[in-house]
Amino acid sequence: MLSYSDFGEHREDPGVSRVEQAVRLVRERRPDLEIDGEMQADTAVNFAKISEGFPFSALTGPANVLVFPDLTSGNIAYKLLEHLAAAEALGPLLVGIGGPVNVVPVDAGVSELVNIATYTANQALDLALLKNGGVVQ
Repeated sequence: MLSYSDFGEHREDPGVSRVEQAVRLVRERRPDLEIDGEMQADTAVNFAKISEGFPFSALTGPANVLVFPDLTSGNIAYKLLEHLAAAEALGPLLVGIGGPVNVVPVDAGVSELVNIATYTANQALDLALLKNGGVVQ
């Protein structure tokens, strides 16, 4: 879970406190997930920095999912990666709405459209499995 500080350096900031609270909630609800934070993006992807500077961290390797603290920072990062790193970006992805719904950007190409449709179909399958005890009907 990303922030501009590492593990409580700026607890007085409500944004940092919100990320810390989110980490606690995820740990309570999904103890099977390996999650930690709040931490800076470079800390999250550099396991040497985590293990040397923050040996108490719950991570056993570099983060493979980065959760941004808000829509603004997430959107900025994904647009930068998409264009500067020539990475294939998928998004925006909507979660927590109770149904498989996502947004297709106006300028989406065929590949992006197929990827978003595939992701949305997987969301629908996951919901069906949850509702039907692991059986898709």
